[in-house]
Amino acid sequence: LVPAGEVDLTGLGVRVGVAVCRVCEGAIGGRERVELKWPNDVLVGSRKAAGCLCEVVPRGADGRAWLIVGVGINVNNASSDLPADLRRAPISLGEVRGGALDLGAMAERLRDELAAVVDAPLAGAVLDEARARLFGVGTRQSFRDAGGGSFEGVVAGLDGTGGLLVRAADGTTRAVTSVLAGS
Repeated sequence: LVPAGEVDLTGLGVRVGVAVCRVCEGAIGGRERVELKWPNDVLVGSRKAAGCLCEVVPRGADGRAWLIVGVGINVNNASSDLPADLRRAPISLGEVRGGALDLGAMAERLRDELAAVVDAPLAGAVLDEARARLFGVGTRQSFRDAGGGSFEGVVAGLDGTGGLLVRAADGTTRAVTSVLAGS
């Protein structure tokens, strides 16, 4: 939770996603590929291990807007504890690692990684890392936009602001900057 005016918000969700990817990768010791599923999920071995959300809260009594970053990481929970119909989708880092992880150490690493990316612009090494970790490049995906419409396209990468580049059937490429929940 920081004053929003003190942070460059460009590509913030992608920057936070990179931080969470780094934490997850460190926790599992490279046992599986860690990817960023745009805009806010982290996949380990193609299964969801974490999610991130960023929100700017309107100005309060002090006149400042506040940035809230929320991160949820499946650390030590077991897929077998979930209802049968959900067991295949998520994975915990402890399951991948083969044992329980220290939650305090995970929280410290997350704090450090978030501090590093919140203070860094989405450019250079951070953008390159986000592009390298991007899940689904070259695959056809479906999207819903805020106007209620839907479209399909092939995931082509990330633009310089963290928008998802999608190539439509007609060959045009458009940058998607937000999607509705469930898209």
